[in-house]
Amino acid sequence: MIALELGRFRQLKKADFSWNLGLSAAGWRQLLGGLSAGVEDLSVGKNSLDDEKAAEIAPQLDRFQLLKKADFSFNDRVSAAGWRELLGSLVAGVEHLDFTRCELDDEKGASLKL
Repeated sequence: MIALELGRFRQLKKADFSWNLGLSAAGWRQLLGGLSAGVEDLSVGKNSLDDEKAAEIAPQLDRFQLLKKADFSFNDRVSAAGWRELLGSLVAGVEHLDFTRCELDDEKGASLKL
């Protein structure tokens, strides 16, 4: 399993997990839990994330204290509450966020205002 091997890459700066539609909520937790805390660029775009998956991903995000870029693009099934949970877990020093084609509306947009 990939998650078990990811811990070996202690210098890893960029991790792109785009287009992994079959990954379950538990799979996301395991995958991100195996990453080095030094990751600076993380992509979970194009995965049709939903609130269940967001709830497993969010607790892992605060481990990445050096994170500068987070790509959430093409995840249109996350609710306002899910976005609030995900963004509330990000370190304040993030410099770039991508919400391309996330089907944001007024409610979801308001949730981005933490």
